Amino acid sequence: MIPKECLIIGGGSSISEGLSLGLKEKIQDKFVVTINFASYHFNSTFTTCMDNSFYKGKLLSDSKEINQDHINHLKSLPLIIAPNAHIRETPYNNTILTKKIKAGALTGIYALYLISYLLDYNGIIYLLGFDWSRRTKEEKEKNILAKIHYYDKIKHRGIGLSKYYENHKGEDFKPFLNYKNLKIYNVNPNSNLDYFEKIYYNKMFELLNKEKYNQEELRKEIKIKLQDQSNRKE
Repeated sequence: MIPKECLIIGGGSSISEGLSLGLKEKIQDKFVVTINFASYHFNSTFTTCMDNSFYKGKLLSDSKEINQDHINHLKSLPLIIAPNAHIRETPYNNTILTKKIKAGALTGIYALYLISYLLDYNGIIYLLGFDWSRRTKEEKEKNILAKIHYYDKIKHRGIGLSKYYENHKGEDFKPFLNYKNLKIYNVNPNSNLDYFEKIYYNKMFELLNKEKYNQEELRKEIKIKLQDQSNRKE
């Protein structure tokens, strides 16, 4: 049975605080989903992405170079789940492409739709690194890039790009407020994403259940559920 508690790990700089508090150890063998490059730093049940360039290893927008080390990393992951409409490459053997789950504008939104479905819209989801970072007025005037991600050493085309966050308030998250049996926590009191209750990491550690899950069995359950979903008629 898929547990009714899940952690989704994004890339926001607030993840650094969690790491300093022992986040990796405290969520070991939980139902954890990593988004994009967070898969480099956390063991997770599965990883999700929806950027075809990320998936095929083209990490820099000003270069046609394919990063083979990145592709090798993706292929080494136990499971990747991504939206069929966004991934145009031939999927790796560890990848499931979903056809009937909404994607939204950002991978974090897709991850929420996906997990909400897997939890039957009933349970608890913790959002980590969903900072919705924006530049200050002074930073905009001086054309200073925002510090968006907790991973500084990975070179990728999304570094400092905060324009989407500055132009949107997160309206795509609104539908999740309609699921009365789904509780969503944003684990960053300073996040600019205001649709969900904000808590500190220490509060999340208190709230997390004590259960540990066999990851292979959990992935098997997820695959079965997604297969059932793909077999349903429109």
